[in-house]
Amino acid sequence: MTDWDKKGGMSAHKIIQHLLAYGIMPNTRIRAKIRALVKKRIKDVESFNNYIAKMRCEIHGITGF
Repeated sequence: MTDWDKKGGMSAHKIIQHLLAYGIMPNTRIRAKIRALVKKRIKDVESFNNYIAKMRCEIHGITGF
């Protein structure tokens, strides 16, 4: 998984190209869906875990996160 900024997009593209060269078809839909859901809320992959924890608290009505 790469970040959703320009550099992350370029890295993802390079990884995809390398995998395709070996005959491996990467599933890019997962990255695209996650990006669409969190693009304006978090900027990097490292923040994803914290974001998920925060969303769980909001869903379950837990305050003070």
